[in-house]
Amino acid sequence: MRASVQCPTIEHLLKRGMRSSDVARTLGISDFTVRNVSAALKKYGSSSERPKTGRSRTVNTRRIRGVIKRRIGRNVGVSLNKVAGE
Repeated sequence: MRASVQCPTIEHLLKRGMRSSDVARTLGISDFTVRNVSAALKKYGSSSERPKTGRSRTVNTRRIRGVIKRRIGRNVGVSLNKVAGE
């Protein structure tokens, strides 16, 4: 089971005073996962409020791909960089 599903349970047990190794053994998950949730709990107040990291995803939908294909089809002599810039 993924750690994100277990986060509320991990938080509850840690707030009750259980050690991370005991929580991991009780839930049958790795101690490293419990320590990560514990660190997030200490840093952000809740493990669910963690800021997202990395570059955001691009908008890659069926509609956008269709628009791009139509533009490329209309402008045969135009480079892809120019189409992307538009």
